[in-house]
Amino acid sequence: MSTKWREVAPSSGPRSRAVVAVIGMLGSVWLGWPVWSSFTAPDRDAVRHLTPYLLAALTGLLVLLAWALWRDAGRRTAVLAPILLIATADAGVRIFLSPGASGIEPVFALPLLAGVALGGPAGFLTGALACLGS
Repeated sequence: MSTKWREVAPSSGPRSRAVVAVIGMLGSVWLGWPVWSSFTAPDRDAVRHLTPYLLAALTGLLVLLAWALWRDAGRRTAVLAPILLIATADAGVRIFLSPGASGIEPVFALPLLAGVALGGPAGFLTGALACLGS
């Protein structure tokens, strides 16, 4: 009696890797922006005004990454279930274990393990969804 194994984890194909590369480049630009624009640093009101747009852009990029993973996996929605489960568990860990309470950060372990088990783009999506969800 032989059983067939089927792949549950999303395969990181060219679409999802390209989306992660674009998100990484945009994140680097956003992180380096205060360095090359230090003379025009925004005040508190400008930052308060831009925050909803940045949150909407991040959410849109995460939806784009989930779509790319879905397409790379052959349009199967079952491949997104482990990502959502781990992201939900990670958000719960973040809520119930305050950061740094025990001297370690267990919140960072789950996205790293998801990246190893499910692939880099899925691990990135897991960590970003956990941060966005908590």
